[in-house]
Amino acid sequence: MTHTNATTFDNDAKSCYNRIIMPLASLLSQRLGMVAKACKLFLKVLIAGKYIVKTQHGTSSNTYSMTSENTMHGPGQGSRRSPSIWTIVSTVIMACMEDHGTGMHICSPDGSDSITQTMTGFIDDASNFCNDFIKGLDGTNSVTELMDKTQETSQLWEELLHAMGGKLELPKCFTYMIIWQFDNEGRAHIVPPHELSPITITDSEKKQEITIMTKPCEETHKTLGSMESPIGNYTDELKRLTSKAHKMAVSLKTAVISRKQAWVYYCSMAALGIAYSLPAGTLTKEQCKTVQAPLTTALLPALGYNLNMPRKLIHGPTLIGSLGITPLSAKQGSQKIHTVIQHLRMNSTLGQVIIISLGGAQQVAGTSAPLLTKPNQYVPHLADEEWIIMLME
Repeated sequence: MTHTNATTFDNDAKSCYNRIIMPLASLLSQRLGMVAKACKLFLKVLIAGKYIVKTQHGTSSNTYSMTSENTMHGPGQGSRRSPSIWTIVSTVIMACMEDHGTGMHICSPDGSDSITQTMTGFIDDASNFCNDFIKGLDGTNSVTELMDKTQETSQLWEELLHAMGGKLELPKCFTYMIIWQFDNEGRAHIVPPHELSPITITDSEKKQEITIMTKPCEETHKTLGSMESPIGNYTDELKRLTSKAHKMAVSLKTAVISRKQAWVYYCSMAALGIAYSLPAGTLTKEQCKTVQAPLTTALLPALGYNLNMPRKLIHGPTLIGSLGITPLSAKQGSQKIHTVIQHLRMNSTLGQVIIISLGGAQQVAGTSAPLLTKPNQYVPHLADEEWIIMLME
């Protein structure tokens, strides 16, 4: 929206659970208040325990265990303690990044709201951010300086992870370079990756320099189940949801279940599974119909209804005798509104970002009426901001 430069470094920690140094994890657990005796007992169990391997082919007759010659790291394969221990370890690294990393800073047009965020992560997947927002608004930012900061921040994360026993899966890492260029008419476009120099990271374990791939900003990647890209390209997400809906429809058609069970499957699994990513993305009404069509076609016969019954009866409320199958486009709108209200009331990081984004959109729109109070107002200057336009509708 502001056409300011920014970069992201998306990375994956290799075998994050199996590389945890358990004495270090024990110290960090005690730092948070865990009893020392409990930590000691846990470490003794790991040292003395004998482990077997169980697969579909059966249980192994041989066992393996820790020895002085073969020290194993991690809390044990399949351990339920792994996620919480990794959380304890990784949050320490993230705290170091907040102190020494560059991070991303954004603020509202009047400067009353601002937020700085260095990175975000989910288990072994993390994203680091870099920008210089104020210089970007002034037009005095340097692309070379931004690239240098991106490389320094990415290298810092790799070294901190290595110091804690971890390792980056560098071939899986990639960057998005959101670098803007303006033509003689003032129109902005994002510089393609082949016109930019990629960043490199030195592997702290092997001492090798590895070039990190730069993805085009229109290319999507899967994050928490949703196909996302910096410029809001949801073509791949549409394909993913359509394919998912077809698979669910086949399961519904071939299952020998009662009408009640069919309705429970649709409400508790199919509808929720399809609508999961809708608050983050933007699908048009026609695209929503394309996704929902196979599920509706499979559900109606399973419930004992004719396929040709009027759509008003299918999607209308149950209070007037309709089926109450919510149109996916309406579901998308209601979930967006719910997400906005939820994060604003929680005053979460995302809630602060939404406030800043709405403030910027208000200025770009150039209207006196607040955007969300006039859902039908014509805002041509916001034509590219599909998420906000869909929220207004």
